[in-house]
Amino acid sequence: MDDLEKLLIKLIKIGVILIIFTPLVMGEFGLSFSEWPKTAFFRILTEIVFIFYLLLVWISSKYLPRLSLLVLAVSVFIGVLGLSTLTSINPARSFWGNLERGGGLATYLHFLIFFLILIGVFKEKKEWLFFLKVTVFVGLLSSVAGILQKLGKYSFYGNSLPDRMSGTLSNPDFFGNYLVLSIFLGIFLVFVEKKLIWKLCFGGIVVLNCVNLLFTKTRGAWLGFLIGLAFFTFFWLFKYSKPYPKLKKITLYGLLFLALIVFVVFLNQDILHLNENIFFQRFLSTFDYSALKPRLIGWEIAIKAWRENIVSGRGLETLSFFSDKYFKSDYYKFLREGIIFDRSHNAFVDLLANAGLLGLLGYLFIFFTALYLLFKKNKEFRETANLLIITFFVSYFVQNFFSFDTITTYLIFFLILGFVNNNYIFYVPRENIIQRKLSFFNGRKGLKKALIVALIFLSLAGIYEINLKPALACRTFIEGLDLERGDFSGALAKFKKAISLKTIYDKEINMALTQHLIDVSEKGEKSGFNKKINELLFSSKFSFEKELGKPDIKYLFSHELVVRADERLYLTSKDKNILEAMERISDKALSFNNQSPIFWRLFGKVKILQGQYEEGERMFKKSFEVGAKDMENQIIFYQNLGAAYYEAGEKEKSAKNFERTVNLLILSRKFMNPSELYIRDISFIDNVALIYLFELESPEQARQIYERIMENFPQYKDEMERRLRQLGL
Repeated sequence: MDDLEKLLIKLIKIGVILIIFTPLVMGEFGLSFSEWPKTAFFRILTEIVFIFYLLLVWISSKYLPRLSLLVLAVSVFIGVLGLSTLTSINPARSFWGNLERGGGLATYLHFLIFFLILIGVFKEKKEWLFFLKVTVFVGLLSSVAGILQKLGKYSFYGNSLPDRMSGTLSNPDFFGNYLVLSIFLGIFLVFVEKKLIWKLCFGGIVVLNCVNLLFTKTRGAWLGFLIGLAFFTFFWLFKYSKPYPKLKKITLYGLLFLALIVFVVFLNQDILHLNENIFFQRFLSTFDYSALKPRLIGWEIAIKAWRENIVSGRGLETLSFFSDKYFKSDYYKFLREGIIFDRSHNAFVDLLANAGLLGLLGYLFIFFTALYLLFKKNKEFRETANLLIITFFVSYFVQNFFSFDTITTYLIFFLILGFVNNNYIFYVPRENIIQRKLSFFNGRKGLKKALIVALIFLSLAGIYEINLKPALACRTFIEGLDLERGDFSGALAKFKKAISLKTIYDKEINMALTQHLIDVSEKGEKSGFNKKINELLFSSKFSFEKELGKPDIKYLFSHELVVRADERLYLTSKDKNILEAMERISDKALSFNNQSPIFWRLFGKVKILQGQYEEGERMFKKSFEVGAKDMENQIIFYQNLGAAYYEAGEKEKSAKNFERTVNLLILSRKFMNPSELYIRDISFIDNVALIYLFELESPEQARQIYERIMENFPQYKDEMERRLRQLGL
């Protein structure tokens, strides 16, 4: 082996180690601060490692992967996803994915490359065990982040649920699934590691991860872990425990004792106050229909999408379109307004919707192949260690019934597939089939060189165009957000630069910018920049308005953004043509799905702006009828109706509806939580009082608004009195 060959192998190994650190990658380089940065990091490093690998293959074809049943299974699965992309309702979206999760065929192709490089280069057992150890230690670092999160030291871009831990994965469900995989890999290393100090180290990591798994409160991960543990215990007792009769007896008595404790606990729930234990109640909710209903709704929508193309599905990253298409008003009994299912929270149902029966069968074929190889056993590892890898796949399979794969779980999944492929297969010593097929290049070195050079240039282009450039655009957009308070002109310049980069994810960046500019305009805090805001708003919304009829992610939301953007533009220009455009797009959205309260409200607002008050109110009432018929929806109803009348110049009607909103806010807080009034509600109530004071010149009614707040929420008395003094009331 020459020096260049050794160097390339070393560089590939370093690259693989860095790739394993993907779960720790976070930052403001995407519209999602956790998932997309991980995807971009993984794809960039995979492309760099692929370049080194191509050079290595150039030197010697012995590093080409051998054809095996598992290689065939993985390749068939990716091939089927390619077929579903070709037949997708939006092939470009299915190929490139989006800036939220970074899915799409492009990412799956990177996983295939990652898998093939692993099995082509790394043949030794010690190399694979080293990669698994790094994987478990990365899981430890993510767990430490979770602990710091729980202690309130740092958020790590965590979610807004303070009682659930999400580590470095932004979502507790993602973190829980990740921890289950790390736990079983850690237990595997405890069994295969020879040094006691390392056994204790991995054992400690497993215990820590188990505790953190509890704090994620991820029910699907809990089930995956418990069923995996039960599977391992059952098979070990009845198949692998014969050499250990004493340990078998201890285990059986331990299980009997555990079953007795569980039985006693369930019989004495009230005495033990288990109804007050959040973990116990969270676990019980796994079997509660009302808690499961949101998941079942997602499955129902995905199944409806699948029925449109049973064989190859509707394409990757298209489920959110069908969520808009098949969403029913009945769902609002279980879901809040604005929910979009881009995943059904069931990996198998997702595959049916995205890639049809072929996709699901391809996925199951991978599991079947891996388990077949593991059950054949390998003398390199003891039977218990083999059983732990099998348990890894069982737990992964179970938790995917209640969740979906992320870049992090897929990374570990493909790493373990490579481990199984290279450690549980005994190849017949004959020429590699792939090498034999590529012997065509032996006498055509120029052609081989051209192919490798072309692939290298393709990888370099991929590094910039599909990863670095979108990350730069997102980062520029976020820099604009950071500048807003101190330098709004500079912020607008950053926004313009972000959308001028012209990335493959342009639509999503423009939608994010449009939404933000609408929010800025509605708040009215930057009124001195109205002209510049409107110019940029028109440009950003126009960029995706021309594609409104194309099936894509956030289909109805893009229509909503265009209507709301046009509303802001109309209020400054008073151009009636804009109202006609708003009416046309709202009508188009309702024709697509008339179960959306948002578009009935938008249509109602258009009618009120056109002076058709009776028709406008009728549509607002329709929005309440198709939405959740609760107090929150009533508040939204009167708040939006009041805003519509305010924009139409009907200040008295506006104030009347706003005051109804205030009444409902006070009433709802009495019922829901009498000690709290949200800051956003205080701001809204403050605005109502100001309308009475300045618009309707009724200081007495303005004063009454503040006095009612003080009466119902004494904790805000000082603040309300301060406002009264400031306003001279």
